[in-house]
Amino acid sequence: MPSEIIEGFQLSPQQKYLWPWQQNDSSTYRAECVLLLAGELDAERLQTALRLLVNRYEILRTTYRYLPGMDIPLQVVIEDSAPAWHTVDLPELHQQQAEIEELLRQERRRGFDFEHGPLVHAVLLRMAADKHMLQLSLPAVCSDAWTLKSIVSETARFYAAGTHDGEPHDELLQYVRFSAWQNELLESGDGQSEEGLAYWRKNDPSSLPPVTLPFEARPGKEAVFAPETVTCEIEPGVAAKLAGLIEKYDTSVAVVLLACWQTLLWRLSGQAEIAVGYVGDGREYEELRGAMGLFAKRLPIIHCFDESMRFSDVVKAADGRVREAREWQDYFVPKQTTATNSNLPASSNLPVGFEFEETVRIEAAAGVSFTVHHQYVCTDRFKINLSCRRVDGSLTIAIHYDSQLLGRENVKRIAAHLETLIRSAGEKPEALAGELEILSHAERHQLLVEWNQTQGTYPSDRCIHELFEVQVERTPGAPAVVFEDQRLSYGELNAEANRLAHYLRGRGVGPDTAVGLLADRSVEMMVGLLGILKAGGAYVPLNPEHPKARLAHQLADIQARVLLTQEKLLGRAPEFSGDVVCLDRDRTLFQDAPDVNPERVSSPENLVYVIYTSGSTGTPKGVGISHRNLVNYTHFICEKLQLEQAADAAQLQFATVTTISADLGNTCIFPSLVSGGCLHVLSYEAVTDGNLFADYTAEHPIDVLKIVPSHLRALLATSVADQILPRKYLIMGGEALGWDLVKQVTERGGSNIVRRAINHYGPTEATVGSLTFDISEDRIDSELSATIPIGHPIANTTVYIVDNRLQPVPVGVAGELYIGGAGLARGYLNQAELTAERFIPDPFSAENGARLYKTGDLARYLADGSVEFLGRVDNQVKVRGYRIELGEIEATLLRHAGVRETVVVARKDMADEPRLVAYVVPHQKHECTTDDLRRFLQEQLPDYMIPTAFVSLKSLPLTRNGKVDRQALPAPEESSELEKAFVAPRTPTEEALAGIWREVLGVKQVGVNDNFFRLGGHSLLLTRVISRVRAAFDVELPLRSLFEEPTIAKLALTIEDVLMKEVEGLTEDEARHFAG
Repeated sequence: MPSEIIEGFQLSPQQKYLWPWQQNDSSTYRAECVLLLAGELDAERLQTALRLLVNRYEILRTTYRYLPGMDIPLQVVIEDSAPAWHTVDLPELHQQQAEIEELLRQERRRGFDFEHGPLVHAVLLRMAADKHMLQLSLPAVCSDAWTLKSIVSETARFYAAGTHDGEPHDELLQYVRFSAWQNELLESGDGQSEEGLAYWRKNDPSSLPPVTLPFEARPGKEAVFAPETVTCEIEPGVAAKLAGLIEKYDTSVAVVLLACWQTLLWRLSGQAEIAVGYVGDGREYEELRGAMGLFAKRLPIIHCFDESMRFSDVVKAADGRVREAREWQDYFVPKQTTATNSNLPASSNLPVGFEFEETVRIEAAAGVSFTVHHQYVCTDRFKINLSCRRVDGSLTIAIHYDSQLLGRENVKRIAAHLETLIRSAGEKPEALAGELEILSHAERHQLLVEWNQTQGTYPSDRCIHELFEVQVERTPGAPAVVFEDQRLSYGELNAEANRLAHYLRGRGVGPDTAVGLLADRSVEMMVGLLGILKAGGAYVPLNPEHPKARLAHQLADIQARVLLTQEKLLGRAPEFSGDVVCLDRDRTLFQDAPDVNPERVSSPENLVYVIYTSGSTGTPKGVGISHRNLVNYTHFICEKLQLEQAADAAQLQFATVTTISADLGNTCIFPSLVSGGCLHVLSYEAVTDGNLFADYTAEHPIDVLKIVPSHLRALLATSVADQILPRKYLIMGGEALGWDLVKQVTERGGSNIVRRAINHYGPTEATVGSLTFDISEDRIDSELSATIPIGHPIANTTVYIVDNRLQPVPVGVAGELYIGGAGLARGYLNQAELTAERFIPDPFSAENGARLYKTGDLARYLADGSVEFLGRVDNQVKVRGYRIELGEIEATLLRHAGVRETVVVARKDMADEPRLVAYVVPHQKHECTTDDLRRFLQEQLPDYMIPTAFVSLKSLPLTRNGKVDRQALPAPEESSELEKAFVAPRTPTEEALAGIWREVLGVKQVGVNDNFFRLGGHSLLLTRVISRVRAAFDVELPLRSLFEEPTIAKLALTIEDVLMKEVEGLTEDEARHFAG
């Protein structure tokens, strides 16, 4: 039997682009118009008018049929067709609205029969004799917004004419002729065509990063396009001001609104290049003006913003680009883009759109008025699309959005921002685009005032050691501090600190006198700390692990006259001309001093401590914190944890697991000492070996633990993870906290731990912590943010997220975090210029002398008022909880004679945690090896600032504007870090160890002579290695064994030696059983 002969026409470029979506989802990709019909309606006459309309325009009676082997169908025009017609009576007035909405929804869910038709659907709802509603819908493949408008006017025209010769006789250009012309034009290859195609290649938006909006979700693997709409009316007065701009800049209202939309997208996304799909109706030629069908195209209008640009500049640029785009629109071919991940759906390369339509509100015909109640056209898969309609002078904006990517409340905020910006642009068109208002008065008040209502009382007239002394009076016999087998009660600790304080007073220590404290974690460390404070001075914690040069700089910077230390650390202390007092060896110097509290000489404004942080100039900077700062923070933590200070209150056990040279541990140290807790000072070995930590907590259960997330992650990787978590409060801070770690905590310790878990954020310059977030079980799977939010400001603290003009940014928009309030440090010691740069006058406060600290952290507000940390705006990173200025490492490397240029980055593509990589351009006349550079840095910097890899380059890659292109820096080759020629594992033990190292270090190849630390290892990763070694070989290795033997070859020998000794200790029967 012969196959059917199909006579048809090629689809137009617009139809070819849309068809893959249209054929699979006709309910979404559709054109729909709902009309209100007022007057005595003749339904039969209306139905006839629609039939005449369909038969006049071929596109309304076109079907789509495939030829064998074709992926795209042909257009096949049916000779005669009538629309699908359906009438519904709605007699019950009180139920009409709900029924109407449901009927319209049902019609939208109805599909279209593309092969047979009809493709025009009409539903007439009879609400009263003189009141009807008509819904007209058709697939997007044969319609656009202009077509819908024509259908309304033409239907009214045919209805008015009735059946008496009502069909106009003017000749029409039918859509299939347009399709053929468009395809021929693009395939012609003539000079005009080449010029047009070249224009669009030059203005191709596919190379630009897509505009990312606040709270935008990532598309899922089975993402379904689910468009929804938010609408609002622009006030008549605002619309009138826009009319003035049109005349002033000789442009159109569409261009002004497009400029507003692009400006808002720039402000919300922070991206300089904004590409918007401008919907042109495609009917530039006179012959096309009356044609129906899918002519519209989304033409890319790209604008590159900079801070110096005025809004009027944006308007002028948009006007020029729109004119150019319309001139060359015939040569624009829209393309779908497919994500690299094949599971993700194809999408438009213009996911953000704009369209403007001018329309008449009412068409009158034969005593019946036709009023457009609702209109919607979807001819593309978009993320967000702004549709503006001007009807008889009034302006309506509708934001259509993909509800799978954007939430309704979020889009409502965007609409409100746009409305505010349009008003601001109308009032101040010559203002900088970045200065136009986008926040309503209500939202501005919420950001600046409501979310900063943190005022609270605290003992602002007391020093921190006085609060400790009050607690001593309450519980003198209770244990205050424990270290290994040493234990001091509150009374004993106070007495020891008092004796030292009296001695230090005699050595000239008083208010704002800085005293160096170089001590290992111990009871002596706590005695020294409190003794300095009671003497009136400020303690300056010095890390014994740091290079002497760094310690010497710190002592010189604080102009120290006294250094407290321990005898075992004298070899690590730098040369010092002042008094050196060993807290253990020299105890006889102060053991006979009075043990009563010294008279108070310091005030809350005086320094309590100075902590040094990394500095971008190459030297660390000292942050001076006052007693009042620390008292406010400590008082907040005590209230947060509901700590009781009464003598009969159950004593909480606190653990400090970090060095005091950073302020992380102060979350436990001072709240414990002023609330009657018992502070457990754990040794370095105990906090880095999961087994030792678990052994300690088994004997001394801990209630409150403050820990860096990466440290906790390392401990949880051990086999004893469930014994590590505290009984009551787990406080995590020092770096971004992921939801996955909280889930681990839940799995290990039960949901009761999570309900008492707190995320804690704060720079040293704002006294330990400035914001906290309570993590509850019901938020573990939250999609609120990528990481756990850092929360809300603590008591007497204000936070602002602002742009580079110090103006608050909207909810969900990234900005720089500024902190004010009672926790703000004095500033940087002996660095007035840097202090003035980072501590600025508070522009939002009426309080005299109020300041803000510029954190350099990127953050955004979430809808509930909590803050999410997003990263850094500068060259600073956090590694294992330590704040590092990459510029300090770079400045130190440049002092090496063999280094001409260098850049240091923290790469996250090498392992789970960021690792420092130094890229070096050497001097031609000087040779420098990796070992040379590493040794050089070890003499100047602490171990956590030493890069794990060094990469030699002939030159640093640069961006177009001459800056270092950090994205183009190559990943370091693991082989470059080998000490010797690669030697593969030779024994089963070495093979097993190599597998463990590869997994822990995230490297592909490990040789038996490779150094663990030079491959990127550090103390926290050691805990994972020890745990895996224990599981693989059933042997217990002390943590120091890897420090002493950091190669697989040596570690394998140690393990085999341990195993051999175990075998030698067996009886003959046991050995036989072991062997067999």
